[in-house]
Amino acid sequence: MIDTSSAAGIAASRQKSCNACVRGKRRCDKRAPRCSRCVARGLDCVYYRPQPLTTTSSSEYGGSPDERDPSSESLLDVSLADLLAVPEGGWTLDGLDGFVPPVRDVSVLRTSEQICVSLDALQVHDPRSRVGFIVGFLSGLGEQLRVRSALPFMHSRLWAATLPPPLLAAFSAASARGGRSVANRGWTARLVAEACRDVVRSGESLPLDDDDDDDDKDEDYEDEGRERHLLARVQALTVANSIRVFDGDIGLAAAAERDMSVLVSWLGDLVGLRERLEGRAGGAGGRPCAHLPPESWESWVFLESVRRTIITASAFMCIVHLLRSEQPAANMWIEKQNFTASRHLWEATSSVEFYRAWREKPAYWVENSAFGDVWMYARPADLDEFTTVMLTPYVGVDAMEHFMETPTSEYNS
Repeated sequence: MIDTSSAAGIAASRQKSCNACVRGKRRCDKRAPRCSRCVARGLDCVYYRPQPLTTTSSSEYGGSPDERDPSSESLLDVSLADLLAVPEGGWTLDGLDGFVPPVRDVSVLRTSEQICVSLDALQVHDPRSRVGFIVGFLSGLGEQLRVRSALPFMHSRLWAATLPPPLLAAFSAASARGGRSVANRGWTARLVAEACRDVVRSGESLPLDDDDDDDDKDEDYEDEGRERHLLARVQALTVANSIRVFDGDIGLAAAAERDMSVLVSWLGDLVGLRERLEGRAGGAGGRPCAHLPPESWESWVFLESVRRTIITASAFMCIVHLLRSEQPAANMWIEKQNFTASRHLWEATSSVEFYRAWREKPAYWVENSAFGDVWMYARPADLDEFTTVMLTPYVGVDAMEHFMETPTSEYNS
């Protein structure tokens, strides 16, 4: 028969926590003279001090109890009361107001050179590979345009007022491709080919004045029309070429290859436009600075669409050449690339919402694929679709999925 009084005495003799923490079934940090919990709650902090049972037990260790090392005893002796004193709701962290975000491993970030060197064209059909993910995004541009009338690099408000002819032709090609069936495959190919030719024809003709003798013509409005045309034709030809390259039709792919030089030329003009717009934006150059807001919501949308279009068009041409084990031409890859990573700014639905987000929400400036700050400090809610697409090849599909699934509760408010 077990002697309960002896068992209770043994358990008490092994007690290291203070009496208040034992009664409250809370973890005790065993600080002297008072633990942190008792200090915070104004409780009396009393530690159980057992008396030595016999002098014989001490002689077995070759010395008296006073000669023992108290630090080693506290490390090796496990408190039974501490092990059993687990509250119903689990441990509570008193005094901890917020959770510190986990530090993400920056070693998973690759450079553009590393991605190009390690690119394996045979993995293109694996959507979880880096190259498969990139091709999946590029090959779906036409379908996204057909369904949403917008793209991650084409803001939904960008062409709300007027739809330029090159984009109208690209939308026609995307709509025809989306409605293709076995029965109408031949007609669809003809319609796609003709629509893509219209993209090139309409893109090569810059808008001119209707009346050269009209001295009252608003030159600023004319310049704005030309600038919008430069952007629209690059967006349209990028979508048209993505449809033709990944369609599987040899004739359409060959036509897209012939038009690559046109896209390179147009892309160079768009890079020049970006430089002028950033110079016009002032000292910050359009960077997200809370104390330097843009002139208007529309001007920021246009400039940001220009930046993102340059990145997408350049990446598209380079990936097509790499898939064919060819070296992209020097002017296909734009060395200076930048954009603003912010869902709050890109997905703002009004001018008021945009400027509120500019003042209060986080935004990250990504230049030349330097995603370090985004990877270390951004939350999933801060990333728009374009940022997610651009970041995934640099960290991998699995790492990006874990990043996007991080619970909101794990971040400080």
